[in-house]
Amino acid sequence: MRRQSVALLAALCLTGGLGVACGDDDGPSSGSGTGTATGTGTGTGTGTGTMTGTGGGIADTPCVDPQGPAATVFAASEGLDPFTHLVPAGTGWAATTSTGYVVFDGDGQNAELPVLAAPNFNYVVADPAGFGVLASALNLSYARFDPSGMPVQPGVGVGMGSPPDVTAVSVGDSTVIVWGDNSALRWRTFDGTGVFTGPMETLSFGAWGTFLFLTSATKNGEVMVVWSGDASLNANQSFSLRIDASGVVGEPTMVYETNDTHNVAKLVATPSGYVALITGPPPDYAPMLMTLDDDGDRVDLVSLDGAAFASDLAVNGDRVAVVASRASGEPELRVLDENLEPLAEWVCLDAPTAVGEKVAVSADGAGFAALHRAPDGSIVLTRVDALGTGAP
Repeated sequence: MRRQSVALLAALCLTGGLGVACGDDDGPSSGSGTGTATGTGTGTGTGTGTMTGTGGGIADTPCVDPQGPAATVFAASEGLDPFTHLVPAGTGWAATTSTGYVVFDGDGQNAELPVLAAPNFNYVVADPAGFGVLASALNLSYARFDPSGMPVQPGVGVGMGSPPDVTAVSVGDSTVIVWGDNSALRWRTFDGTGVFTGPMETLSFGAWGTFLFLTSATKNGEVMVVWSGDASLNANQSFSLRIDASGVVGEPTMVYETNDTHNVAKLVATPSGYVALITGPPPDYAPMLMTLDDDGDRVDLVSLDGAAFASDLAVNGDRVAVVASRASGEPELRVLDENLEPLAEWVCLDAPTAVGEKVAVSADGAGFAALHRAPDGSIVLTRVDALGTGAP
């Protein structure tokens, strides 16, 4: 097929498979089995800020059938896991599943089987070249591809070890990669020519045991990072942090706290601030949506009524799409404004599947696209307009 054999080299560089030699700019690639050099940028954080908004829920509706097209990207016979990340790549899409990455046309056609990237996790991000894939096997590495999936730069070593979670976002012609381990948050900036622009930055942070969940978004040249983790004294907390080209802006801000586990699943930037998707504590793990202002302070926190599990957000101007499943298992999509006011009903993506199965969503100039696994095991791309109810 047209991309598979060439892309395999970059994939082997991501995993370190077969001893393939890969390029790097500041430290060895993940294939070398050794670490990258750490920088001198360090700091400490304690957590400040305000938390407002406790209220209410986004009213449930029956779901309506989508008017946009749906295409089978992969047949059930391929036996693929659900895809977890989806981003535009030229006129098509790039996506990652548990074992690798794939590219396909804007209408869901001409996909090839995922190229192996890493057995742990994979994260795809828009990149000035087309798209980038972060993968973690023994170490964390980053490879860049053009929109067709052809390698632009093999895997470059980012950091040692396999962190619990990683996030990345494009800022202009650069990509900022953020991860956490033990009691520190770490990040590096990778410019559009494939070179790290400086040393790894580190923010030491209190009594954190693990940075379990990380997500990021960008606006006005800054990166907003939101993370959740397990802290001491039976406290589970989520924080926000602003980063710009000079480093940390202000202090980490606590935006949510529970006695039981919760996690932040996705963050998107809107004209008025940010929207975060939160999976609530047990026993029901009810999803919530949180708005933050540009400083990272919480503005509002509302429940997503009708949803038993939600996995992703996408933004298109001032409109936010969330994908979720009901307790009965139907995967659905809903479009809200930036203040979390619903603009339309829930849109049915398919018949019931397993509750808690991931659905990925992204946006382009025509509207939104959702990638989910159908009840028969096939992978389906559904296109909708910016309201979610019409054809793009």
